[in-house]
Amino acid sequence: MGRSILVVTDHPAFGRLLRVLLEYEGFAADVMLPGADALARARTDRPDLLLLDLGRPDSSVEEAAQALYEALPEVPVILLADPSRQRRLRRQFERAETVEGGDVVAVVAAVRRALGEGA
Repeated sequence: MGRSILVVTDHPAFGRLLRVLLEYEGFAADVMLPGADALARARTDRPDLLLLDLGRPDSSVEEAAQALYEALPEVPVILLADPSRQRRLRRQFERAETVEGGDVVAVVAAVRRALGEGA
């Protein structure tokens, strides 16, 4: 497997879909629920990329995303979010790229860009 990606989502089925997609594209993907376990895993494993699903407005998920974002300032971050929320999230997570989660082609292209592999 290739570069490592930590996917954090509160939707297990969507997480499985992302893992299959990313592994098909040659990446090593680990999917976790938001919270302390995801933060501990990120600090221990030091993934090459964080892929954070902020698909629905939920303060606990955003808090978990913020903790991950702050804990690994050297790691690229992609936020999956509804277009109506992307502007606000870009201000909150300045170094992150935002992508609509339902657009899997855009997700893969963003992952490749973030990891310096071209789109």
